[in-house]
Formats: sequence, C-alpha cells, structure tokens
Amino acid sequence: MLDAIAPTINSIRTALFDDGRSNRKARRFAESLEPRLLLSAVTLQGGNGSDTFYIRRDPETDDILLWQNTALEENPTRYPGHDIDSFEINAGDGDDTLTLDNSDGDPLRSDALIFNGGTGEDTLVFTGPSTLASRTVYTPAQNQTNAGSMRTGFKLMTFTGVDAISTLNFNSGTLISPGATDSIAIDSPSATENTVSGQSDAVAFPPLTFSFISQFTLDTASNETSANDSITISSDGMTASDLDVLKIQNGQGIQIQIPYWLIFSFAGVISCYLALRRTKKAQGPGFHLATAATTSAPPPPSAPNAEKPPKPRQPNQPHTNLLNSEF
Repeated sequence: MLDAIAPTINSIRTALFDDGRSNRKARRFAESLEPRLLLSAVTLQGGNGSDTFYIRRDPETDDILLWQNTALEENPTRYPGHDIDSFEINAGDGDDTLTLDNSDGDPLRSDALIFNGGTGEDTLVFTGPSTLASRTVYTPAQNQTNAGSMRTGFKLMTFTGVDAISTLNFNSGTLISPGATDSIAIDSPSATENTVSGQSDAVAFPPLTFSFISQFTLDTASNETSANDSITISSDGMTASDLDVLKIQNGQGIQIQIPYWLIFSFAGVISCYLALRRTKKAQGPGFHLATAATTSAPPPPSAPNAEKPPKPRQPNQPHTNLLNSEF
C-alpha cells in the first residue's frame, strides 16, 4: 500500500519544496524577511526669504508629503513615513510658516518633527481631523522665549524661533503654562477666534490662536507652586468657532478677571458664582474675583424675575457669553 502511494507523495513534496537547483529546498512557505532600512533623518533648509512648509500624511501609503514653497496643487516630495525618525526644518531668514495637516492622521513619528524658525516672524499652523479624539497640547518652553512643544493626538514635536501658533479643527486644546507665576490674557482677534498670550515666570511665550474647537483648557496648575497668577478675559469674550467649554485649571493664589458685562448674562451669573464658590473653597476667604474693564458700559440689568435664559445659539454663531471654569 505504501509502495503504491509513495510516488504520489514524492511528486507532491517535490512540487512544493524542491526548486530543482542543487537540491536546495524552495522557501515558498518560510521566506525570510527583506532587510529592514535603518531609520533615517531628514533636514530641510529654508532660504533668505519667506518660506512655506506644508506637511500631510498620505492615507494610502503612510508617506510623509511635503510641499515646500509650492502650491498644494503641485506634486509633493515624498518621504517613507515609517523610516524617518528625525525630520528637522531650519527655516532661516524671513517670515516662515509651517503647516502640519493632521486631517489624514499624524504624518510623523512622535518627537521626530523639529522646527527652527530662525529670524523673522515665524508661524506654526496645526489643522485637525475634527474627530472626537483629536486634541492639541501646547507647552511653552520654560525660561526660553519663542520655543516649546506641541502634541497633536499622541505625537509630539518641538520648536524654536516661533512667534505665533494657531490651531483649528480639533476637538479639544490645552495650553500648559511652564512656570509658577503666570500673567495670561485671552482676547478675541476676530469674530471666530480667541488668542491666549502672556508670560510665565516673566518669560513671554508665543501666543496661541484657536478656532473650530469644542473645548479649550488653560492649565496653570501643573507647574504651580505657591505663586500668584493673573488671568484676564477681554470684554470681547470667548468667540472661537464651535467652542462649547472653557476650563481654567488653577493652582494656588490665582486671580481670575472676568469681563464685567459677562455677569449680566444668565450663563455669566451661574458661571461666575460657581467660579467664585469653587475657588474660595480651594483658596480660602481671601480670594478676590476681579472684573476686567470694558470699553463701554453694560446694559442695565432687567427687572427682578424678568430675566430669561439666552436663546439657543445658531450654528457657527460665536460663543460670546460662555465661561465654564473648573478649579
């Protein structure tokens, strides 16, 4: 019986495993992996004028796409996304702009992207995918102007020589002050944006402008000790598009300045009361809640029991009377 089926078995074995070359066995089912490329570094150099760098991920190939001083309609330069462990941009002279487009996912590894702005007025722009998990965390460098780090999702990048930062189309954003003593202002440069600027331990940090974001957190507590902080919200209020929640996380001895007109709104009364109540509980009876000066006098309050809640906000209507502070 075995002798009868042996030729058939040998034929099958030969077809599968014998490649007919010097009696070597074919590796059809145990092919070794191709040699892996070592992780490499990319360094880009800007010119003497104003340069633009636009980086995005190719969702089909995971390649890093770069447009340097070219329109987005042009073909980009491609880099293998999985094989780049350092992507450094030295922008040089001029007013340079780096845009990191996260709409198709994070283009680079964490800690890979380094931007050195050089001289001139240099700007970082971060755009997001508008998903529930999308976020930015901006931490200015301690005791160093025009420097810091930005985390988009779970990927971190660092920068120097930057004068302004903007984020849009993220679900949430956070600014963490690096020092113990903070003097921070929030104003509204346009009807759809808010800008956070100021100093931490007497060192100015690049201002952050944000819009099209659901929640923004100003964290002055993570690096707090026992110093005093000052946070001022301008009379323009919170106008960033799609903003639903503003959180202010404080340490010890904070002074929050809220626009005077905000107290006359229904939401403002509740928010100011909660802010005062929570902060007094944390800081003791000596806490003082100040109000920022306004350019024009607020309208007189309505008669008792006549005030009504504000009407529901229409789509894309700025949030001008919203402050939800958590302590």
